[in-house]
Amino acid sequence: MRGMGRAEIEASAVASGRAQPRPPDLHEVWRRLPAVITDSGGFLEEDRREPMVFVRVVVDKELLKRVDRAANRHKVNRSALIRQALPEHLKRLHKLEIEECDQRGYRTQPQRVDEYNSCEEAAAWPED
Repeated sequence: MRGMGRAEIEASAVASGRAQPRPPDLHEVWRRLPAVITDSGGFLEEDRREPMVFVRVVVDKELLKRVDRAANRHKVNRSALIRQALPEHLKRLHKLEIEECDQRGYRTQPQRVDEYNSCEEAAAWPED
C-alpha cells in the first residue's frame, strides 16, 4: 500500500470488505440540498444550505408533549416543527412592534378629521 493516499487506502479497504465506508460529511451533504424542501406535512423548510447549529431549550413537560403531538400529526420531527414555528413567531413579533410604533405615532400626533373624510365619501354607496 505504499505510494497510496489515504482516500485510495480507504477505498481499497472498503472494496475488499475489510472496512466500512466512511459516513459523508454532514455539512457538505447539507450544502448540496435544494434551497427549498417541502415535506409531506406541508411545512416549508427554507434555504437549508447553511449548516444547522444545535441549541438546548428548556421547556415544561406539557409544552413538550404538545410539540411532539403536533410534530406527529404533521409527520415531521420535533426540530422541523420548531424550525417552522420560530420564523412565524418572529414575523408576528415584528408585526406587533410595527403596530406599537404606529400607535405611539398616532398618540403623539393624532389623525385629523379632514385627513379621512375624503376616504369616507369615496367609499359611501351612491344615492339612488
